[in-house]
Amino acid sequence: MLRGHGKILFGIIVLVGLLAIAPRVQAEGEWILKDQRAKLQENGLSFKVVSLEDYVSVLSGGISHKDTWNGLLDFGINYDLGKAGFVPGGSIFFRGAEIHGGQLPSGDLVGDAQGVDDYEANHTFRVWEAGYKQSLMNDKLSLKAGILDLDSDLAFSDLASGLFLNSAFSLTPTITNNIDVSLYPITTLGVLAKFSFSDNFTLQAGVYDGSPIASEQNHHNLNIKLSKSGGLLSVVEGAYGYKLPVTSEGLAGTFKLGAWYDSKAFDDVVNVDENEDPVKHGGDFGGYFTLDQKIWCEKDDQGLSAFLIGGAAPKDRNAIERHLGAGLVYTGLIPSRDADQLGVAFTNAYFSHKAYMANGTQRSETTIETSYQWKVNDSLSFEPDFQYVYNPGGDASIKNASVFMLRTKITY
Repeated sequence: MLRGHGKILFGIIVLVGLLAIAPRVQAEGEWILKDQRAKLQENGLSFKVVSLEDYVSVLSGGISHKDTWNGLLDFGINYDLGKAGFVPGGSIFFRGAEIHGGQLPSGDLVGDAQGVDDYEANHTFRVWEAGYKQSLMNDKLSLKAGILDLDSDLAFSDLASGLFLNSAFSLTPTITNNIDVSLYPITTLGVLAKFSFSDNFTLQAGVYDGSPIASEQNHHNLNIKLSKSGGLLSVVEGAYGYKLPVTSEGLAGTFKLGAWYDSKAFDDVVNVDENEDPVKHGGDFGGYFTLDQKIWCEKDDQGLSAFLIGGAAPKDRNAIERHLGAGLVYTGLIPSRDADQLGVAFTNAYFSHKAYMANGTQRSETTIETSYQWKVNDSLSFEPDFQYVYNPGGDASIKNASVFMLRTKITY
């Protein structure tokens, strides 16, 4: 098994190889063997491979002023059983992740709670998602079961997660930092139902194993065990799409509102009983929302959009009790660069008031991020990104951190 510098060298070789192949991509982003791939899709078999390579440099503050590298090879396969002539509306899916790189950006270098890199994880190969999906009632109802990533279906803003690299823009830290959730890189068993009442309104409900086994005992995400004490995580979310009638075409927006409940017992963040053991709470719960809104439309998909995201959870049993994020994204700002995106955003995590009062930590952590995504074509993009983290981890001993990142993304 490769370790340390060996993994870094292996990743560099992979990156150089992929970049060497990239020039063979046509201007519209089509790869070689496209005819063969189209033939497979006609018979139900489709696949997608994404290489993400992040160069990360802590310019100041944080735990350590060092450079590191974080990489992910994300590959997925989907077998449409309807196209294959077996089960109309049915499909089997698999998604794997080969995670590589150097030191962990947040865990080893920055020390922040929200996570400057949304794909930070311990280096290994993991099963990401695998299961069965069935569409019914002319695609109004879909059911999915297996090893599921909650963030693939619920609780995300398309606008925020599509551009920004901080993990808080993918899923609110009132979920990720407070409970054990089926989420990259540690996913577990779950079932999800989605019903479309109309083109504008959908309702989703999911139930997941409440205690995914930690990576130290679950290296490849194949050690999955259900237990009564582990509890269940239930999530329900409604999404409403609309258009503001301020132009002839209207300005599109999407509002999502969700709630979650984790049935297992949780320790109080401060209070203890007569035996000096933490007071137990029967379950945990919280809510979240996301809002994506087009503000000004230049043409087609170009123009200025804004997003607002947030979440809340009880302060007596959670590390983070509130979260709020917002940002602006402009698509096609530079002439002739119609698909490029430029964005600026902030995310603020409020730590538990009870823990703050007892431990003397900082009240909150705030990160400001600006990013530019240069899309060479549909298959290749480069994204320079800068983040400034105030009060990393709420730890007064860690200085505010400035972080530069460069993400290279190749899609096949």
